[in-house]
Amino acid sequence: MHRDRKALRIVVRAPLKSLGHMDIKPRSEYFFSTMNTKPLILVVAIVALLAAPGPALADLPRSLLGITLGEDVAQFEDMLWMNSATRLADAPFLTEVNLKHREIPGIRGGSVTFGNCARPGTLIGAKFKFDDKDIGLFDKLYKLYEKKFGKPDEWQGDAFRTVRSWKWMISDGGQRINIVLTYSKDPGMRPGVSIKMVMHTLWMDEYECYHARLEEKHPPATPVPADELEISNFVPHQPGH
Repeated sequence: MHRDRKALRIVVRAPLKSLGHMDIKPRSEYFFSTMNTKPLILVVAIVALLAAPGPALADLPRSLLGITLGEDVAQFEDMLWMNSATRLADAPFLTEVNLKHREIPGIRGGSVTFGNCARPGTLIGAKFKFDDKDIGLFDKLYKLYEKKFGKPDEWQGDAFRTVRSWKWMISDGGQRINIVLTYSKDPGMRPGVSIKMVMHTLWMDEYECYHARLEEKHPPATPVPADELEISNFVPHQPGH
């Protein structure tokens, strides 16, 4: 598998059986001979397309530790605390569910996210945090990832290397998955080694679906330019001052 692999082509063929050899009563024969069959052909083609396999997800590295992105969350309920399901505040088109404690050996915590708009229940993302917080684990994983996926596409860490984070963007068949390997010493990020995977294309579908529905109910407000704001109001201050 290569990142620049050409998109897979899906050809749908839905030939109609000839009606000439069917034993049809005269009235039915008159009906079929006079009706416009073009809409029927279109409907058959659409049904065949919908019945065909979805986007070429199988060729993407979307499975890890028993979780497979692009599948229905119901398949993995035994691994998840489904009663912890919560819509993400900064991405309300996604619902997050925590992994059961100690469900996966070597993993101290994690979660999955699934869509709730375009494809309700479809797994979009997953993240895992290791018991082992040593940078040596991060280095070993990085070498394995680089060997399999090539050089990463993006550095997401900070300049001081308090957070070391590399991102791979892997595409195939019109779909893209983002894989992020991170080592952190920042207490705000729960120090240690973590892996995050996101089906970017499916994420965008959920994003666009949510905002389309939102704009139908609530037209977007007119933004206020920064030069019309009293900028001093945005500086934290002591109470009463």
